[in-house]
Amino acid sequence: MTTQPTSSKATDVLTAIILFFITFVLWQIYPQILEIVKPGYPYDIILFLTIPSLSLAIYALFIKLRKTTFKRHGFRKPTTINTSKTIKLTLTCIAIYIIMILAPGITTMLSTGSISEGFEVTIYPLTLGNTLHRIVLGIAYAIILSLTYELIFRGYIFRNLVRHYGFFTSLYASSIMFSLHQVSIKSLLSMTTEALVTYIFMTILTAFAAGLFLGFFFYKVGWSLLGPITFQLGALFFMWPEPIISSTSLWWMSLTFQVIAYAILILAIDTFIKEPLYRRKRYGLES
Repeated sequence: MTTQPTSSKATDVLTAIILFFITFVLWQIYPQILEIVKPGYPYDIILFLTIPSLSLAIYALFIKLRKTTFKRHGFRKPTTINTSKTIKLTLTCIAIYIIMILAPGITTMLSTGSISEGFEVTIYPLTLGNTLHRIVLGIAYAIILSLTYELIFRGYIFRNLVRHYGFFTSLYASSIMFSLHQVSIKSLLSMTTEALVTYIFMTILTAFAAGLFLGFFFYKVGWSLLGPITFQLGALFFMWPEPIISSTSLWWMSLTFQVIAYAILILAIDTFIKEPLYRRKRYGLES
């Protein structure tokens, strides 16, 4: 039987921070490359996917250099509930999330009496080739980004931090990193005050809320990434690169419903997944 190599606090924390900064820098470089190359659709999407792909390669390199295992960082079956129940629960969470992000559109539609006031429908050319093209790119987008987000921010960063710090400290820290990793400094500097406020609340804050839910989900299923990755797959595929149907409500209303959605999801998985009491006490969820 092989044993896991012991890891020091300094090494775990340092590699987690380095991996975040590498990912962050790669996202800063992407707009510069896009301006120079100007590939056009769909090559801009393919170029876009090279950024998370590079992050994944660096993540794998870190695993190998540190002589740890992918299983230790989330490549394992759920232990608190079985695999089939995890998938069913995750699909339910995806459905709840999609309903909640469309809820502002329903509210606006009911108040105005017009469907077009509440929803915006994205029109794509109705040909077999274009439809298949969108599906293939959408699947690739969802798979690559969901793997990147969950392997790096939950599987590596959160898992490393929680070994040495409190559960909530590690969850907040990894969620903050997750919310900031794709922020473009160049775009922020050129934004108006109104646009900046909207961006902070609609992009950064909602990503932070998502990080809290996904990190908590990761813990609840026994440090398995199956649930978080499946949730990201469903959510990203629905949103790629713009959803077929989306709400046209005010941004603060959309923000409110998104935050409520993640709060509901956290409450749901905490209710339906009952981990052992000793684990809750170990991570400070039970006095």
